[in-house]
Amino acid sequence: MASSSILYVGPMGCRTGFYLLTRDTLSQEEALLLVQKTLAFIASYEGEIPGAQSSKECGNYLDHDLPAAKSYAKDYGEVLKDWTTQQMDYDYQKQ
Repeated sequence: MASSSILYVGPMGCRTGFYLLTRDTLSQEEALLLVQKTLAFIASYEGEIPGAQSSKECGNYLDHDLPAAKSYAKDYGEVLKDWTTQQMDYDYQKQ
């Protein structure tokens, strides 16, 4: 998977989720796998949180919470671990 397929990854303004914008060269399977791997990385992350040291680095630097992020990533990783691209289709969800 080429990094040139990723256009943007970043938080939503309300900080309740994130955007993952890709070129059409990234398949749904690759995008799902990327999200699954990202959640696994966050769930096991140890170290300093980038941007968490001062307001110059991030306006919300006091809100950074590695233990909570790891917990959420683990929980969402469990939800997505067996997902298929069919489950990403809204029509599939209505069945």
